[in-house]
Amino acid sequence: MLWYLRNEASFGSEFSQCDFDFSLEYFEPRLMEYLFCKHETLLDSSVDTLGEHNYLGVVLGNVVWPKESAEVELRCWHWNYDSTRLLRQTKMLTIPIPKERMKIRDLPVYPLRFAHRIIKGKLVLRGQQFWSLRYPTQVVYMSPNSCPKSPTEPPGSGSYSLEAKQTLASAVRDRTAEL
Repeated sequence: MLWYLRNEASFGSEFSQCDFDFSLEYFEPRLMEYLFCKHETLLDSSVDTLGEHNYLGVVLGNVVWPKESAEVELRCWHWNYDSTRLLRQTKMLTIPIPKERMKIRDLPVYPLRFAHRIIKGKLVLRGQQFWSLRYPTQVVYMSPNSCPKSPTEPPGSGSYSLEAKQTLASAVRDRTAEL
């Protein structure tokens, strides 16, 4: 059956060319449509945070192939943490269609399956850290002693409140050290 699909079916030569090029981590512009699959994890290598090159893993939703434009539009989503909760965020990415054969890793966005194993490992670790933040881990309790007894007394002057603040600060410090 595979022999038939590769050799006799109408797209056999295209798929054979894709298999060969992708195994060498190259692609031709005419075969670019086979590079991206719906629901596949992509690596956005264009993320630049304060001069530091970072990578972002996104999940491909839809691909919009241009009719007249020279760019492919990728509609993706990813998890983002806004310091209070984990949110699913959409992201639109564009890739210029190259004129000639090129390496897949030279694209600003490419499938994670072609990424270097070190980059994959970093993304997995960062993903595990973000995923651990989906539920609250710290609880703040304000004791009755933390309320001012008179208008001139500053809030939080009770000894329990001070201990609670120190405990919370050390818990946050420990949690940050783990990350």
